[in-house]
Amino acid sequence: MSYKDPYLELESQIVQMRMKLANKRHRFSESRFPEHVWKDASNAVKAEYLGLKALTAITQGEPDQAQLFATRASDLSDGADTRFSSQLVSAIAHRMNGGDENGFRDSIVRITLECADAEVIDSLVQATRVDSRVASAAATDPSARIVVRDALIRSSDEAIARPAGLIPEELEAALTGGLRDVLTTRELEVLQLMSRGMSNAAIARSLVIAESTAKVHVRHILRKLNVETRLQAVLKAAKSDDGAF
Repeated sequence: MSYKDPYLELESQIVQMRMKLANKRHRFSESRFPEHVWKDASNAVKAEYLGLKALTAITQGEPDQAQLFATRASDLSDGADTRFSSQLVSAIAHRMNGGDENGFRDSIVRITLECADAEVIDSLVQATRVDSRVASAAATDPSARIVVRDALIRSSDEAIARPAGLIPEELEAALTGGLRDVLTTRELEVLQLMSRGMSNAAIARSLVIAESTAKVHVRHILRKLNVETRLQAVLKAAKSDDGAF
């Protein structure tokens, strides 16, 4: 008898669950797989699968079942993704079962900051998708607010970030408006020169300004466009349809 690769069978369901959490309209009917598939799969894959099952249980209003799946996932793997996902599920499940709102907020802020320190953001994004109050709770702390805001914008989850008050007017303009609504005339000039691959020194010479001033303009452009690199800024500007670039 020939068996399918157990890793691929589980991975297929993992991908489908991720898509469902990201888009509630995505149609997915979970299928049962043979016992040998589960037995032969790695603990890391099993833990990811159970973690997504826990999040799915939250969306279905089953906090106790979610906690059970999260605990099983933690027993299988001590990886950062599993650890943070389980902690987030536990916090959400506890609140759903009548837990204290202040305790929920404090837990979410702590976990959010720990996710940032470990550079493990996917678990946080997934949690906000199953319970938007995770984003609202993180928004109460200045540092956690920045972490969850940037994570949601990068994952294109502005629909979650907006109700939580995570997108200020300036950033909203960058997301929905044109470059002219966000950047000054001088910053637009600097951005155009950046698109030509010019260094800060070359930009300064071209605009007859100090190199330190050019650096400040570049830093402001990156911040206003909510990107980390010059290339990302140029690519984002290239997508603008307002004729400013």
